[in-house]
Amino acid sequence: MTPAVNLIPLSIRRARAVAAHLRGWIIAGVVCAVVCTLATGVLFTRHTSRVARQASERRTLEAQRLQLESQAADAARNLADLNHRLSITQAMRGHPDWSALLRAIAARRDQGVTFENIDISPRTPPAPSAKSSKPVERSASAPPEYFLVRLRGVADSQPTLWTFVRSLESLRVFESVKTINSGARAVADKQVIEFSIECALSPQRVRASASAAEGSER
Repeated sequence: MTPAVNLIPLSIRRARAVAAHLRGWIIAGVVCAVVCTLATGVLFTRHTSRVARQASERRTLEAQRLQLESQAADAARNLADLNHRLSITQAMRGHPDWSALLRAIAARRDQGVTFENIDISPRTPPAPSAKSSKPVERSASAPPEYFLVRLRGVADSQPTLWTFVRSLESLRVFESVKTINSGARAVADKQVIEFSIECALSPQRVRASASAAEGSER
């Protein structure tokens, strides 16, 4: 039997073999490029999703932070309002019965004295004397302890005014009774004495003024 003989020249066979190897390498390169591209796309998509998720979480946390800050500010305002109301309540509980005090003042008023205005307001505590002990520091939100009762009106004569001032002193409620000013004033066709009196209340007198005033009325 005659053996098969390849009639294709050796150079052509070698060129075909090289071409086949090149095609294999090209196909392998293309496959690797596609795989790398897909892997890069997957990694990029995952990274982008993670960045977007982190950005979304940051926005959520920022919104929660702003909400908590707003709630804290509202709570602080509510607390300040409650503290103010508590201070007012404590102040009212610690104050004397102003109505009893005013009734006692009115009971000392002569027929010739007419009130035009009565005002009760906190006053600055007096400076401590050299012999007195150091005063206790009080909070700015604490209710006041020192008060000033201002009486403004007219009297039909100067003696009537002085009698009224002495009657206020006899109440033993006020720390001091001072006539700030007095002078003549024409009312219609009559001359009257216009006056302004300041009566100071100290903490001890404030606590005792209600009972003293009520006792003086009796």
